[in-house]
Amino acid sequence: MITAFCLFPLLLLAQQVPAVTQSAPRATAAPPADEVRALWVVRTTLTSPEKIRRMVESAHANRFNTLIVQVRGRGDAYYDAQWEPRAATLKGSAAILRPARHDTGGSEAPRPQGACVD
Repeated sequence: MITAFCLFPLLLLAQQVPAVTQSAPRATAAPPADEVRALWVVRTTLTSPEKIRRMVESAHANRFNTLIVQVRGRGDAYYDAQWEPRAATLKGSAAILRPARHDTGGSEAPRPQGACVD
């Protein structure tokens, strides 16, 4: 009973003290030009123009400047290949990758550049 009597004023006092929250510092400055911030993109992200657009926008929003793109999976290709069969899940032309690579979307910051990995 005495313990509860002593703790009650402390609880009231604790409610009056503003909570101190610690948040991560917000990065506002652009990364150095020579810094590589790469993102690995798995082939299943490349199945439609809309998915590619969302992936590039997300990478840009999160300040990645390089995309390492997996373009071959299980012996099939996620690009216009001469020797490998086209991936069954790929919708539309693989040419959709080329415009996405160069589109800046009207922003001053460059979109991520890409590298293809088999």
